[in-house]
Amino acid sequence: MKKIFLSIALLIIITITFSTYVFAAGGDPYPTPNPAQGDPGTTTTTTTTTTTTTPTIKAEYLKNPIKVNSITDFIKTILDFVLKIGVPIVAFFIIYSGFQFVVARGNAEKLESAKRMFIYTLIGAAILMGAWVIAQIIGETISQIAK
Repeated sequence: MKKIFLSIALLIIITITFSTYVFAAGGDPYPTPNPAQGDPGTTTTTTTTTTTTTPTIKAEYLKNPIKVNSITDFIKTILDFVLKIGVPIVAFFIIYSGFQFVVARGNAEKLESAKRMFIYTLIGAAILMGAWVIAQIIGETISQIAK
């Protein structure tokens, strides 16, 4: 029962977290061509006797999918992603360890297990926040050196 509950909770957290990335693209992936402008992939040449339509080749460049231009921005993007996943997980486990305290009902072994879970959750939260603080300090230092 406990494994099923944790699996469902983790699935919900991951679904909510990644849904913002899936729907962020927006726009119409298949735009409707304007008939007045003709087919955008062809060029029409008209002479006095014949009309020929030849396909045109458009040069397209590889677009940066993560939209960062420096290593500092890249690290910040990764850390923001980790925090978006990590903070809800930490909040969930703080609530779950509190639930374990209530369910223990004075049983010393279960109380010790709940206490250990709470302490490990706080250690994980401290590691997440510490990584964020260290990244902010390093990023500011690099940007000041670059100036």
